[in-house]
Amino acid sequence: MQKILAAAAFSFIGAPSFAEGYAEHDAVLMFTEGPCTKVMELLDGDEPDPIAVGLEGMINYFASYGMTWGFILGYDTARGGLHEGDKSTLVRLREDCAAAPEKTAFEILESF
Repeated sequence: MQKILAAAAFSFIGAPSFAEGYAEHDAVLMFTEGPCTKVMELLDGDEPDPIAVGLEGMINYFASYGMTWGFILGYDTARGGLHEGDKSTLVRLREDCAAAPEKTAFEILESF
């Protein structure tokens, strides 16, 4: 829970970047152009060592983490809820990504 709250707080740092062009933002491109495994690596991976990456690295990590969650939650909300039974949208995304890791996360979300 602490990780999610921190990510939500730091995600506001990335807000000015979206004003410059949403479609070209790195977080959006990760969903629309990169393999879905990149999204899963960010969400399921360990957070970086604060000593190794410093304050700026931690801010960037939490901003990316928060924006990634925000993308999934926003997409889910915009589509009226993509959960299926007891499977959340994230669980469905994770399962479909494991089955087809070459697809983008956006392609998978669009298939729901």
